[in-house]
Amino acid sequence: MVRIAHISDLHLSTLSLNPMHLFSKRWIGMLNLLFVRKKLYQKKLLDIAIDEFSSMNLDAVIATGDFSTTSRKQEFLAAKQTLEKLSIPLFSLPGNHDMYTKHAHKSGLFYEYFTNQGKRLFPYSLQQDHIEVLQLPSNWVLILLDCARATSIVFSTGLFDQQLEKLLIDTLQKLPKDAQIILANHFPFTKHMGPRKILKRADALREILHNESRIILYLHGHIHNQCIADLRPSKLPIILDPGSLTNIKKGSFHLMDLSFDTIQITPYFWEKGRFLPQPSKNISISH
Repeated sequence: MVRIAHISDLHLSTLSLNPMHLFSKRWIGMLNLLFVRKKLYQKKLLDIAIDEFSSMNLDAVIATGDFSTTSRKQEFLAAKQTLEKLSIPLFSLPGNHDMYTKHAHKSGLFYEYFTNQGKRLFPYSLQQDHIEVLQLPSNWVLILLDCARATSIVFSTGLFDQQLEKLLIDTLQKLPKDAQIILANHFPFTKHMGPRKILKRADALREILHNESRIILYLHGHIHNQCIADLRPSKLPIILDPGSLTNIKKGSFHLMDLSFDTIQITPYFWEKGRFLPQPSKNISISH
């Protein structure tokens, strides 16, 4: 049995009065932070979740991006200092807010604060290759994708580029036939969000998912809506979006219990000052 918590979209923030930020995308982020995000996303929910994780006997936590709001060092540091309280591995990847400006993307600022520790099955790294492959307990394998790119003011799109497509296909060909794969990405591969927020070249990723039955779970964030969707009748994986952990109105995360032939997914929702478990969903895995 493997027990994992899946969190996403922390959006930790610090307000900046630096006039230099008016010359980057951060000016609109600061306005959003001042009038909306500062009240909506609260760090105390992350602190409480970390405390609750300590009693859940977890093997790992997977975080699918948007640790920050505007990719500032202070935001990354606040997330890192809190998440370092975990006594178990944290496997993370960046979201669009973690690559908010061209400088943050080009410098790889996110990776100065977050690198994954674990058994790598291939010599790829998220920072250099946009893909990382890690061995989990039993036959479970975690593939992390970095599709976050710096975008213009009104866009928050990701990109599954051709090089990443090739590396993912090569990786899948090299993995054992009995591997049970979790694929994690900040962005969903669906297009219902509209052109300003979608994953570009999502069709290429969808085709890989359609052709690879070993990918059992697809974890993502970005949408801020908790969701469990079993798309296996369409020859696609089980889709899991844990929602935004720190949203004071609808904070949530997922607890996953994985075995060889079953998956149990328990959503937790922020209610009355704590995270409370909801009815679990049990899913059988056919081999």
